[in-house]
Amino acid sequence: MEKADNVYVIMGDFGWSDLGTWGSLFENLKKDSNKNIVRGNKVYTNLATNNFIQVPNDKITVINGVSNLIVVEHNNMLLISDKQQEQEIKTAVNKINLKN
Repeated sequence: MEKADNVYVIMGDFGWSDLGTWGSLFENLKKDSNKNIVRGNKVYTNLATNNFIQVPNDKITVINGVSNLIVVEHNNMLLISDKQQEQEIKTAVNKINLKN
């Protein structure tokens, strides 16, 4: 290994977030007035708060009267999970992949 004579360290004070979880994504993306993150052109919410919703732009989606959910459609799979159970999502998806 070569010795580097031109390495500098600068102290910094900035936030860091690992965007590897739904929760961290939720904390870092822009929310609407009901604290929902909505990604999809045809998503309609009513009495819904604190949800993460990501569906294809052409999918008509109605989210009514629920809170604290992750609703994601990807590759013809629809995931609906309580945000507090996000750590179990990988286990559930792995079970589905084993069956299919």
